Amino acid sequence: MDTLIKIIIISLLHLIVTPANAIFVDISDANGALSGWIKNADGNYSQVSTNSTRSLVNNTTLSVAEKFPIQTTKGIFQADITRTASVDLARMGKTVASIAVASGPVGMTLTAVSLICELTNICKNALDEWRLGYVNETLPSGSTIWNCSGFGNMTLSACKQNIHQCNDPTYVCYDDSVSSDGLTYTFYKKYSSSNQVIGVSYLTRSTAWVPNNNSGTVPTASDWTSKEQLLNDPRFTPELIAKDQPVPIGIPSLPSVWKAPIDKTTTTLKDGSGNVTGTEESTTDAEISNPTSQENPTNNPNLVKVTETTVKNTYNINNQLTSSTTITTGNQNQQPQPQGFEIDIDNMTDQPLEERAIPGTFSYTSWGSGSCPADRSVNYHYGTLNLTFQPACDAAVMANPVIIAIAGLAAMFIISGALRND
Repeated sequence: MDTLIKIIIISLLHLIVTPANAIFVDISDANGALSGWIKNADGNYSQVSTNSTRSLVNNTTLSVAEKFPIQTTKGIFQADITRTASVDLARMGKTVASIAVASGPVGMTLTAVSLICELTNICKNALDEWRLGYVNETLPSGSTIWNCSGFGNMTLSACKQNIHQCNDPTYVCYDDSVSSDGLTYTFYKKYSSSNQVIGVSYLTRSTAWVPNNNSGTVPTASDWTSKEQLLNDPRFTPELIAKDQPVPIGIPSLPSVWKAPIDKTTTTLKDGSGNVTGTEESTTDAEISNPTSQENPTNNPNLVKVTETTVKNTYNINNQLTSSTTITTGNQNQQPQPQGFEIDIDNMTDQPLEERAIPGTFSYTSWGSGSCPADRSVNYHYGTLNLTFQPACDAAVMANPVIIAIAGLAAMFIISGALRND
């Protein structure tokens, strides 16, 4: 429900700041529930969304399939898009170095550890620690020179791959070893399909090969910083993705404009006499595209542009197209900006109140000052009866203060009861 409320609020704000139906939608939220693209201040990519799936293409491009709602004039529609972003190799080394320092060799795959050693000469020792200049050779490196079974002197790698075809999947080369005097290098060769041994190869040299062993030194922060450029290698990308680590990327973009129909109506056309003259078909499509750099100056990776295009085709009674009109609503180049609202409270200038005397419309005298009704005479069958109200008036005058006192006391109790309730 909270996400739906956010979507409604964002949609309303976009409608306020953008003419017609061109809107710029930020498809991320605080919990990453809409988009998988999260980029921090260093430009590193990470993903926390369960509503998106990511994949790696050719070790250089990341793609994310995203699902999110878009607000249109015809209602809310679900968009399914896939955006891609190229790995920014210029910042790869900094990310790899920070992970290597934080996790150590044990926190990385053997492939990544070997690659770091190959590129920077910072290698893993026998205690699973990083050491700068660490070497523990048990076999010659591929760059050492040997006489290749009578084919002349060449590097060990060239001899094994080009002459003995050890890189051919048909064969398997194994059990490499060096003689104790360092003058002979041997290895066995067999068929990979049958494991039938073909034989053993002997490589020789005139001077003894001497192993290179160096315990190395603990790399400092400066050492890692100086090696960052050497670690700008796309081969680290699978390692970072597999471990859900940040990968530096550029701005994700749509490979092409995403378009989906959202409304279609057909209207019958008639003349003034009511005769059918043709039909008009109106089709509205919603389009999602990449904002321009002017529309997205902050390089927000989650900003997409949504526009609506309406095509009106008019046909005659023979179903022949007579006219076509395309309407793209909204200003395509307007970047929405947050709207600020200021509300002034009690900021009015004091105005003098108009004063006017109200004439009194009644007056009274304490305890009353009314007059007693005049006597009345009533004629009846036996004569005339004279009635006087004076005794009643005298009694009322005497009871007046008592009645007023009782009324005041009752009013006091009513007011005190109301105050207690409050």
